[in-house]
Amino acid sequence: MHDDITDLSARLADRAEDFCRVYIGNGQRKGAYWVVGDVRGTPGRSLYVKIFGAQSGLGARGRWSDAATGEHGDLLDLLALNQAHHSMAQTLAEARRFLSETYSQFPKRCDTYRNMEQRITAAQRLFAASVPYEGALAQTYFATRNIELQECEPSLRFHARCHLKLEDPSAPTRCPAVIAAVTDLTGTITGVQRIYLASDGSGKAPTHDPKRALGLIHGHGVWLGSRRSETIIVGEGLETMLALRTVLPTIPCVATLAASHLPAFNLPTSFTRLIIAADHDEPGLRAALKLLMRAHAQNLSATIWIPETKDWNTELAAVGAEALRARLTGWLAQS
Repeated sequence: MHDDITDLSARLADRAEDFCRVYIGNGQRKGAYWVVGDVRGTPGRSLYVKIFGAQSGLGARGRWSDAATGEHGDLLDLLALNQAHHSMAQTLAEARRFLSETYSQFPKRCDTYRNMEQRITAAQRLFAASVPYEGALAQTYFATRNIELQECEPSLRFHARCHLKLEDPSAPTRCPAVIAAVTDLTGTITGVQRIYLASDGSGKAPTHDPKRALGLIHGHGVWLGSRRSETIIVGEGLETMLALRTVLPTIPCVATLAASHLPAFNLPTSFTRLIIAADHDEPGLRAALKLLMRAHAQNLSATIWIPETKDWNTELAAVGAEALRARLTGWLAQS
């Protein structure tokens, strides 16, 4: 029985995208993930299913995690929850039925990179092929988000004609994009986030998925500012953390790029105080609390900052840089 379960789980993982389209089809593909609201397929962005990756280990395809509930597992676990099965026999029977179908109506994904090492290398090459963002459309885009950086951020670059793969694989195009380097604690690039921009930089590109990741993101982040500091601020989105850099330019910030990645961030040992900049929604608050508990378990001083609006970039736009700076400076003095 155990061998059968292992085999079925691996075979489901090999067809992870087809699985997601059948059982949780109200989601959408974002890079190497299928993103949806919950195990029942409700529209949203709390549940992440890895649809591309290695067969096993960190970042394996077929693994999923729900940031809202803390549930996680393989596709057999997801199938059991989705179908409300009462026994493993029901789940195995449904898995066999699914695997017997071809689902030829679904477009097949044609990834150039067949393993994580290739994706990491591709991310490093893309970052190297990009140019400093200053004076480019990337800076125009930041200005539309009320982000004004006092110094150049080496982890951010710009690519004028970044490849953009659309849902129709026969219709590739190129688009200007912000390229943000995701690095590990040694500073080695493990991935990038691409934010595709409108042709004039006035906003994101008019596609359903303007933010896409490439490489190994989980556990790492986009570092903004010095790595040598007593205090660091860690949060989700890149724009969120750039907003905090706008008002607190002397404190380094790290963007983990998703609520599901925040609790897994590899905490450096060189700092003495961690501030977790939460998004003000259920997945964001749950993720922040998980990271807080990890920090406390490692005897690190940590606290959570929660904005009044949905995130800190929205907060910056709502109250202005001076008011936000005064508020957060006061919080720093109290913590």
